[in-house]
Amino acid sequence: MCRCRISPCKNKLISIVPSLDAPVCATSTQKFNQHAEANPDRVILVVSADLPIAQGRFCQSESVANIKTLSTMRSNFADDDGVSIVDGPLAGITRAVLVLDGNNTVKHAELVPEISQEPGYNTALAALWSSPSNRGLVVGDVTTNLTSSCHVKIQ
Repeated sequence: MCRCRISPCKNKLISIVPSLDAPVCATSTQKFNQHAEANPDRVILVVSADLPIAQGRFCQSESVANIKTLSTMRSNFADDDGVSIVDGPLAGITRAVLVLDGNNTVKHAELVPEISQEPGYNTALAALWSSPSNRGLVVGDVTTNLTSSCHVKIQ
């Protein structure tokens, strides 16, 4: 696995989805990819529980080339970061969106209330575009053990 460093000076959107094969997850990933294509100065990451090979297949078949996909395979990401559904038929990772500014301060956080709902695109993208804010929670030096040929270190 390689180490990917995300530029500390760029605003970042992190879309957390259960599986790119689920229709709502595929739709949100495609929408964020379209935004990334039109705005290459922003970083968009999509985190899913899919295997990296499945993520690659999805990106190739859906022409998704402007975002970075990351897998939670072999990690405790969902539990460690509070985005897990702990029981029931949909146990696993839930749907959430985070936006960090260039200082890795959280500018927007949405835990989608119903797993079948899409996130609030307008609010998330507005936060991605807004000037740095001081909302309080600083991510700082976080290493998240995700795979897709990368460990992501946001600092």
